[in-house]
Amino acid sequence: MEKPNRTRRDMLALTGTVTLAGIGLGSAGNVLAQETETVTGSEQERTLEWAGQGEENAEQDCDATEQGFWHWILTPGGSTPLVEAGAELTVEFADGTTKTVDGSRRGQGSGALHFEMTKDGGGTVTAAAVTFSGGGNNPVLTISDARCEQKPEEPPEEFEDLMVTPECVHGNGSITVSNSNDVTVSVTVSGPNGYEQEKGVPPGDAIEFGGLENGTYDLETASDDIGLDHSSVEIDY
Repeated sequence: MEKPNRTRRDMLALTGTVTLAGIGLGSAGNVLAQETETVTGSEQERTLEWAGQGEENAEQDCDATEQGFWHWILTPGGSTPLVEAGAELTVEFADGTTKTVDGSRRGQGSGALHFEMTKDGGGTVTAAAVTFSGGGNNPVLTISDARCEQKPEEPPEEFEDLMVTPECVHGNGSITVSNSNDVTVSVTVSGPNGYEQEKGVPPGDAIEFGGLENGTYDLETASDDIGLDHSSVEIDY
């Protein structure tokens, strides 16, 4: 599950002893990130920076219809098991955005923790830090694999039927149509003696069809997705 954006400074703002575990180098020999371990009182609260393991998967240049997918693995460095609860990975991208996801364990046992992250259009990972508990002395954070994949289809928007209210007051008939949706809906009312009128009902508003004589009135919308709670009403005053 993705979480609100968090800066790397937030991830590393823990008190205690900091131990430098290593420095990752890119293909050109440049330093990518320091891999650090922060301990607060015990080894059960830790923050580890990505040191460039799996850097060949960092950049995913995807089409507009695609999203970048990164599979991260946190591998324990000893016999002490990693704790799944509370494990979070925050990733910084070259465009300045950050994303945070929870970790999970696959299958039974006390092995690695996995983190899956997506980003519309892809991007380039520039830094990452994971907070977790357990894992021994030398855990390792790696981009195991990455790819561009099609974005999942957006669920269809849900709409409410328009509310139809007929009224007869002092010898006048009227029909009020109310629209609780966030789009304008065109409604046509037809009735006796060739009566037919079309009106647009604005979002969150209502429209009245007034001056109606006695008889049956049929209503329909111009939308395939939005209907009416009554498609026919009777005016009788």
